[in-house]
Amino acid sequence: MNLCNPDIFRANLLAGRVAVVTGGSRGIGRAVCLTLAKTGAQVVVGYHRDSQAAEDTCSAAMQSKTTALAVQVDIADRQDAFRLMERAQEAFGRVDILVNCAGIWPTANAWDMSQGWRSFWRRPPPITSPVRSFTSTAAC
Repeated sequence: MNLCNPDIFRANLLAGRVAVVTGGSRGIGRAVCLTLAKTGAQVVVGYHRDSQAAEDTCSAAMQSKTTALAVQVDIADRQDAFRLMERAQEAFGRVDILVNCAGIWPTANAWDMSQGWRSFWRRPPPITSPVRSFTSTAAC
């Protein structure tokens, strides 16, 4: 099976399924949302700050003749993660798929990086399994 072949993601493969994607407004999360929509899944686009990017993702997903909903969420907040899943269940009656794409990326200019910055890269990223477990727990 060639996973790089877009034909593997045929239309209606996930028809009737509901997918929640954290970090779904941009980057990899957006690509996941659009791929899920192309396969017929209804998509909940979890986003943190950029409501316009989330709405753009929903509009693009709806081009695939499916339903999409943008929900603002801070997945580092346990209650917010549960609220995301509750909103999905209220809107669609169920959650079948959870994709955790949310993450952070610190920004700095290369010339501003100091010795202290190097230590940042040696430690685990701030959003790791405990935070992702909030959404995973909420999905159960």
